[in-house]
Amino acid sequence: MNELFSFLPLAQQAPKLYTRIRFDQLPEGWVVFLIGILIVAFATACYLLERKSPRRWLKPFLTLCRIVILFLVVLILFRPMESRELRDEKLGYVAIAIDVSRSMEFKDRERDEALRARIGEALGVDEGELLDLTRLDRIRTFLRKDQGSFLRELAAKNRVRFFTFSSTRQRMSKADLSRTEDEDQTRTEIATALAELDALAAEGSSTAIGDSLQRIVSDMRNEQLAGIILLTDGRRTSGNVLASAVAARLGRKEVKVFAVGVGDAEPRRDLAVDDLRAPDVTLAGDVLAGSLVVRAQGYEERREATVRVFLEGTKIFEETGSVGGDAPRVAGLFRDQGLAPRRIHAQGGGLRRPRRAGPREQQDQAPSRAGH
Repeated sequence: MNELFSFLPLAQQAPKLYTRIRFDQLPEGWVVFLIGILIVAFATACYLLERKSPRRWLKPFLTLCRIVILFLVVLILFRPMESRELRDEKLGYVAIAIDVSRSMEFKDRERDEALRARIGEALGVDEGELLDLTRLDRIRTFLRKDQGSFLRELAAKNRVRFFTFSSTRQRMSKADLSRTEDEDQTRTEIATALAELDALAAEGSSTAIGDSLQRIVSDMRNEQLAGIILLTDGRRTSGNVLASAVAARLGRKEVKVFAVGVGDAEPRRDLAVDDLRAPDVTLAGDVLAGSLVVRAQGYEERREATVRVFLEGTKIFEETGSVGGDAPRVAGLFRDQGLAPRRIHAQGGGLRRPRRAGPREQQDQAPSRAGH
């Protein structure tokens, strides 16, 4: 990660004086080319028609002088002018966007020992400490390393603004870094930013990388955006805008997006009973109908999984189906003749290579509310 950050070409934008020569009556390029050919042809003809001189160098010298003089006359006819422009440009802004979706709370267990060693070296922690860090903790650890040296170097050339994102973006209002030569102010701003980073929680329900990037660009439309540093585990789970499309548009404006992946490149295996639904209100004696979804992540091929639904210990539904691979989610329906208020919960029976899903509980009271 250090290597990724070390060559960020984010330059400061400062006021500059631009001086250039322009021609007020310059014709099209093909006309200029034709005039040049005619001048050379005229000088060559004069050279051939001129009588020989005892001084051999005189004829080539006169020919060269004719060419230079004719070119100067033509340039004068084009009316050259000196133009000076003073541009008072804003300092460049670097946006740091940090993923705070729930997947950033995962603790990775990289199987590649060499990779694990390189990550630990970049973060300045040993292997034991690394395994205990969540993905969001790894970002905090890197930004805090050497008293915020990376942020200090970045703020030496640019102003820095922090955002978090999951389903949308949110600005970290207290964490801006301004370019200043006051070391005490820089130290205070970095400490404030790191404190706000420590308070972050990975609670986002989804990850919309492209949509969040687009909103960050929109938020900074009145600023001179020099680049965006994107810190994420890289998994897009929602949103309508592709991050690659936003990066391509920014690239045409010479604004670079530096995407830094955090976490194990191998997909995390996870099986869960999700989106368990039941009526908001049910009465004793009513027929209870509901639905659920089984989601599988990180399985390249389909596996068999069994799901059971219980009402206070009584099994009312059991189904075995294939999930994973090209079918990352499957849905199921269940019904029960309710006789009294009871509690409903779903339980995953596991894959053929056992892996249990976490329980989901919902209320079924008479009359009372059943959670979704």
